[in-house]
Amino acid sequence: MRDGLQLEERRLPTEEKITLTAALAAAGFRRIEVGSFVSPKAVPSMADTGEVLAGLLRGGPPRGGATATAAMNTEYQVLVANDRGVAAALEAGAGAINVVVAATESMNQRNVRRSVDESVKVTAEAVAAAGSVPVAAIVAVAFRCPYEGPVAPETTLAVVDRLVGDGVGRITLADTIGAAGPRAVGELVAAVRGRHPHVEVGFHGHDTRGLGVANVLAAVDAGAAAVDASVGGLGGCPFAGKGASGNVASEEVLGMLEDAGIPTGVDVDGVAAVALELERLLGHPLPSRRLALFKATGSAR
Repeated sequence: MRDGLQLEERRLPTEEKITLTAALAAAGFRRIEVGSFVSPKAVPSMADTGEVLAGLLRGGPPRGGATATAAMNTEYQVLVANDRGVAAALEAGAGAINVVVAATESMNQRNVRRSVDESVKVTAEAVAAAGSVPVAAIVAVAFRCPYEGPVAPETTLAVVDRLVGDGVGRITLADTIGAAGPRAVGELVAAVRGRHPHVEVGFHGHDTRGLGVANVLAAVDAGAAAVDASVGGLGGCPFAGKGASGNVASEEVLGMLEDAGIPTGVDVDGVAAVALELERLLGHPLPSRRLALFKATGSAR
């Protein structure tokens, strides 16, 4: 709901965001990134993140029942870029705080206009301020950078080592431009797990080369405990360069994992129904193939 909607020209009303997010919680998601506390001038579509959080923490839209219960039991995450964002997130009651640190200087400057060292410091300060609230670091361009080319595993691992040393308990390896393949994804996930067995490792993939779902399976097989995805395949990084696609679709990831015998606890058809509603609200088709299946047959399974 953050990465997916931040680049959309059409801004959804706050109540629509609350309703859609609560529906995703009711479908079984245990974690949802609902928005970001960043400059509203830079990302105007996320200016209402505090209001969205407040609505969800009250139990979601005024429908009560199972939806409200699920909304209350879900961890609502937010993205921050600096100490002001951390403070705003904590004041709003965010369940977890996400900070992006790129593996390369060029990408970090384009993304947040600071050095890697400065972003690592922001993450360390977030850990210190957050107390019992989890802080997750998303290592962007962990495999390839649109400005510097292939990123050596040692480069990404060095950034991971610093973040873990500062107390980060969740590390997400991001294939930001969708340039990685399953072997590289599996090997890097396994390397991080080998170096830091006490840290939760996740994977964030894009489908630029049609390998998004295969990369997710490789990450899970290598021990990734969490996977980022976006309903309908929305989203993408504004600094990823030409040709980069949106995030791997939530319903495609869920369907693939279920097909592989890996239970998720999430209702694939419930997620596809949210994707269909998003398609209507945004006024353009979404790229998810499972959504196309859902529209044709009534099921995304």
